[in-house]
Amino acid sequence: MTRKSFVLGVSVCILFGLCSTAAANSCRVEITKQIPKNEPVYLLEKSDGHLSLFEPDGNSIEISSNDKLILYCPGRRNTLIHSNDNSAELACTSNFRSELHQLNCTKQIAGDLETTTKTCHLNTHQGLIYRAGFAFDRKFVETYEICYDSARASVLYTHHQINGKSINYNIKESDRRSFKANGIPKLAKVEVSYRKQTQINHFKSKLGTGQRYFTNSSFLSRGHLTPDADFVFSSAQFATYFFANVCPQFQSINGANWNRVENVARNLAEQEKTTLNIYTGVYGQLALASSSGDSVPLYLSETNQIEVPEYLWKIVHNSRTNAAIVFITSNNPFAKQSDVRHLCSDVCQEGGISFTQTARRGFTYCCTYEDFARRVAIQRPLTADRLLKLHSK
Repeated sequence: MTRKSFVLGVSVCILFGLCSTAAANSCRVEITKQIPKNEPVYLLEKSDGHLSLFEPDGNSIEISSNDKLILYCPGRRNTLIHSNDNSAELACTSNFRSELHQLNCTKQIAGDLETTTKTCHLNTHQGLIYRAGFAFDRKFVETYEICYDSARASVLYTHHQINGKSINYNIKESDRRSFKANGIPKLAKVEVSYRKQTQINHFKSKLGTGQRYFTNSSFLSRGHLTPDADFVFSSAQFATYFFANVCPQFQSINGANWNRVENVARNLAEQEKTTLNIYTGVYGQLALASSSGDSVPLYLSETNQIEVPEYLWKIVHNSRTNAAIVFITSNNPFAKQSDVRHLCSDVCQEGGISFTQTARRGFTYCCTYEDFARRVAIQRPLTADRLLKLHSK
């Protein structure tokens, strides 16, 4: 791949807000909300050739004169505007006067999904690691990873990080993206299966024509495990739109207590001012009573794939302080609170966190990681000897 080379200097201010040479051999870039629409992927190539996503430190980042900032527009026929190239190299000096703010992409970008042969597991279920991110110059730059069971066409868990120093400056992207079915077995017909009318017809055949669980206002949505808002730049946010990164979650829960869980995770990252490791996964399979009174395990697809989980969980872990908290949310908007199984003892009050507890919002509780790990085993066991608490502001 041939890249055009430019020089990064004063005009970076136009793209990111305010730029100054913090030292003779570096450029300091400060983030604002003025990043152009259809922004490229920002990659940082170190002098040793290591390539990574451009990660800010607070609202700014310093780029050494030995490093390169790469602007990349992935996707078919996607190029940097006013250019026939899909990428450009930018080196740090103070002489550049070009209109760098115009170096955005001609189209919206989309992420890539790389399937690997590396195995992963969640309790007794085994899957393969999928890497979400961007393929560039024969390298793959990862934003997060997915443990996916293709035989069951079901996600087991995902792993990503929240940049606590910068999450408060994340780009608020209003555009909704279409989901990509990379890595999903075709027989599962994942795109069709999530349609409301398909769900109504499907569950009438499974639960009986008198079923009232699935209607135009009560349906399974595409519940993100790694959510878009956990990333600073919209390029990484767009890379979360894969069906492999979602599970069937009732919409009333997705928009209520599960949304609060995601917000609390970001609040904890901002509070800790460090990068937090986030693991998000599923547990159990939801079963509902049929018209004849039988308990029927739920699958979203006609092929008995894409399992509807009974619970979703999220681990928020600070490796620097060895502290963690786990959130568990019921995926049954028809359950009584007394029927919700507790996988571990509730420590929400001790953690300084509360939820409005109704079935429709999704009954939610908190656990220590040590207690949670006795019931749920993931591929990468963590160490956490203390509870991560949310402090009141």
